[in-house]
Amino acid sequence: MPKKNYQRPDNRISLGELELLLDNIEDSETRVALIIAYYTGARHQEILNLKRMDIQEDDSEETLNFKIRSLKRTDQHFRNIPIRRDKPYINVVENWIKNIPLGQPVFTKYRQRMNYYFYKGLEKTDLPISFHAFRHSVGSKLAHLGYRTHDIAQYLGHANLNTTQHYIDASPERLKNMSDAL
Repeated sequence: MPKKNYQRPDNRISLGELELLLDNIEDSETRVALIIAYYTGARHQEILNLKRMDIQEDDSEETLNFKIRSLKRTDQHFRNIPIRRDKPYINVVENWIKNIPLGQPVFTKYRQRMNYYFYKGLEKTDLPISFHAFRHSVGSKLAHLGYRTHDIAQYLGHANLNTTQHYIDASPERLKNMSDAL
């Protein structure tokens, strides 16, 4: 399927948009990958590289911890991202992984096949997003919530803060709030 040029005035993908997209994707594996992308901001290939042992409950059983291995570094760098288990759709991820043995991959589809299901579902929604937009959405949401650029860079696995700046440009709403504050 041909990719469209997806432009949004605001990079943030809402929970309602995620729900609409999930409702229109017929493949369970692709839905689980999108839920993980929505909360972790991980790159598509980082998600596809997840093994069952990379997703663990914490001791208090309140969060699922995602161990995301970086694609951009030559060493075995990874980041741990805890996601609260009471977040919407996290139970879908839990149900998906519960019968996967620890050393096995979480996903079996190749990237091209998952993209096929993603874009096929996307066509039914008219949402102006791409798979990578979930990554931008996480960075934008964290910036909107007031997190420091350095912290956002760590969350997203950026080695260079300049890369993070592309994800957190000021939204029209933030620019208005800034001018109102003067």
